[in-house]
Amino acid sequence: MTSKKKGFHGGTKRKRFEKKSNAAAPPVVEEKSVQRLMLQSISIFIAVMAVGFLLLKFHLYSSKAVTTTWDAKVMNTNNENRTKISELFELACNRTQNGVPLAQCNLDDFAFNDETRTVFAKRAISKDQTLIRILPELNLNIMTALGDPRIEKLLTSFPISDRSEKPPYVVIMSIYLVLEKNRLLSHNDDDLSPRDQFFRGYFNYIPTLENFLSFYPLAQKIFAMKDDFFRNGGIQEVDNLPFTPISDQMDMKIAREILYDYKKISERSSKDFESKVSFEDFAWAAMIIRTRCFKNGSPHGISVLPLMDFLNDKADANAHLNRIELILQMISAKDIEAGEELLFTYGDLEDQKRLHDYGYVKTNGFESSLATLAPYHPPDFASASTQLMKYLNFGDGYQECPNIEERKTDDGIFQHVKFQLLSRISKDLKYWVVKIPPSYNGKKKSLKVSKYAMTMCRLLALTHRDYDGEAFSVLHTMSSNPKATTLSSDSDSLEYRANHVLERLATETAFELRKILAPLMGRGEEEEINDIEVEVKRRLESKKLDPESPVGMRAHVLSTEVHSLQRIIAIAQKNKNYYLAKKQRKLDRGESVNEEDYVVRMKPCTLTKVESNFIPFQPGNVIKL
Repeated sequence: MTSKKKGFHGGTKRKRFEKKSNAAAPPVVEEKSVQRLMLQSISIFIAVMAVGFLLLKFHLYSSKAVTTTWDAKVMNTNNENRTKISELFELACNRTQNGVPLAQCNLDDFAFNDETRTVFAKRAISKDQTLIRILPELNLNIMTALGDPRIEKLLTSFPISDRSEKPPYVVIMSIYLVLEKNRLLSHNDDDLSPRDQFFRGYFNYIPTLENFLSFYPLAQKIFAMKDDFFRNGGIQEVDNLPFTPISDQMDMKIAREILYDYKKISERSSKDFESKVSFEDFAWAAMIIRTRCFKNGSPHGISVLPLMDFLNDKADANAHLNRIELILQMISAKDIEAGEELLFTYGDLEDQKRLHDYGYVKTNGFESSLATLAPYHPPDFASASTQLMKYLNFGDGYQECPNIEERKTDDGIFQHVKFQLLSRISKDLKYWVVKIPPSYNGKKKSLKVSKYAMTMCRLLALTHRDYDGEAFSVLHTMSSNPKATTLSSDSDSLEYRANHVLERLATETAFELRKILAPLMGRGEEEEINDIEVEVKRRLESKKLDPESPVGMRAHVLSTEVHSLQRIIAIAQKNKNYYLAKKQRKLDRGESVNEEDYVVRMKPCTLTKVESNFIPFQPGNVIKL
């Protein structure tokens, strides 16, 4: 305000001019000089204010970018020739094809920061206002792909629905995106329709394979597995793996599906298929679909929706998707101020799922997380009998460790039945995972271990004495009836042992995660790692470890899971103390208590060998009791 006053009035400069030119020039000349000087001052002031306004406006739009997603990471590579987000809005909102607009949107509603690839409200927007309406011309879905004669020709060449009765839409759309991208990027704009000109710019905007490989864990996992997969004829050795973090399991599972799909397609198609659709292009398209598609609630499942997929992610979003028949539109969810970034929610995702699906994490500590309780095997993959045996090798509830090979004793038969059931459910992730709610302003929401995770803990802690001596029948029912998916609470002693199993699994898993974190933090095998998650948090907060780098994101996800497991350990210990207190009150009242029911171990018994004729659970292979 001070500079504005001086520049506008110019009073001080006028007085100084009058003193210096006192009667040296005619009064008329002096007045003209003063007027000229005043005009110059005003002109300079206006120019300075204009520049200042533009800088302020730029700062307003850039400083309100409250999210950082993988889409902005595309700018980290050489993108001099990439299409700008403002250019794509210009093409979509102002162009028509055959008299029909490509999209219905008002450019006066939007401002853009092409450097950070973000979209802002240019003016105030009221709640429930339609921001973008995507017409069928710009909606890429499975019907678009199936209507393409190139896809139809490919589909008649080979069946690609081996995995289910329904066609694998993701596979078909991946092929379609590759064919469209290669067609459009090989043409000049002059040869293309307005729609094709838009999608040519769109394909030049979205991430390339090089971009994905620079930050997306799934891309890195695909190409790490690729050579071995094709060298071994498509047989990927992923069974009997040691402990694997759940984020890695997610990536491995999808990577194997993408590799498998391409192998089957290339085997059953014409010889020139691989020249038209390379594996690199196919993998790129599959990742575009995973990271940019919307689940639109239509019979066609998923859609690629340009313009809408430019919006960044925030849980408390100010825009949401609405579908009216074949038209999809983005609606303002609340009143939006001018200069505020337009945001869409990607869903309530845990840290590991967000990293797996989109290649980025939020390090504000407000996100939910997953914690696994499987320190001896990766639940998403088949495991050896020796891996699963480790879970039963603690003998909780027994003074002496039971031997599973003693098939003629009650204990031996019972442990065998437990192993059968464990083999059946060991690949079902819900029995091994606990969802940890987020914390807000330092306050942690209450954590409740799921009924499935507690079922696994009860199964591992179960003795033949539980359920009033009917534990055999309970296990048999659950083994033979697919609808019986949980074990209910039975007694204080079983709940005490189950919570001890919970504590033990969480402790062992946290130790395995710390071993993976240690080399990321530069610690050697002999160094102390019990506080490694604290060091990770400190480095991320101080930016000594870049939270947006692949190493920083992986360290954040793993350390968050360790913190989550510590919360589970605390809950298990609290519950154990509760049941021990109840036991003591019974003893104080003179009631009888079987002390063996409260026997627990933190270290395993001597691991027994599985008999050569020991057959893990198969459907119909249940011991008759």
